[in-house]
Formats: sequence, structure tokens, C-alpha cells
Amino acid sequence: MYIPKKFALENGLTNGELILKHVENEGSWTVNLSNHLGIFYYIISGLKEFCIANGFGKGDRVKFKLTQSGKKPIFSISSMFFRYSG
Repeated sequence: MYIPKKFALENGLTNGELILKHVENEGSWTVNLSNHLGIFYYIISGLKEFCIANGFGKGDRVKFKLTQSGKKPIFSISSMFFRYSG
């Protein structure tokens, strides 16, 4: 998952960690970020565990919403996601 540099800088996503929360099952997962050549940020670990725990698979679309910025930003999702069926 890639995060545009401008968005990352504006919302404090440059410290290397953020939290993904699932609203309905009330779980949360810490994921780690890395910067790629100063161009964008991306999740380097933790996303796979989040997807497995919440039943997301390849091709599923999930919308994340930044609910708290700061030292450890939090992104939340609801159980609503779009499954790719093509």
C-alpha cells in the first residue's frame, strides 16, 4: 500500500508506524512504514496480518480513513469493502 509523500508529511506518517483499526471487530494492528527514495511511503510490515485477521484477500478494496494524526496516526475502516470479482 503506497502513501503519497505530501499526505504522509501533512499527517505525521513519517515516524515509521501507524495503527490500522477495524471499527466493527474493534481490533487494531500496528504497521510499519518506510520511505522509497523520498518519493512516497509504503507499508513494509503488518498489513498481511491485518488482512488475514479481517478476511481481506487479493483484489479486495478497502477504504481507510485517517481518524487521528500525531505521533502514532490511526486509520480506521468499517467492514464495508469491495471485493473484486473480475
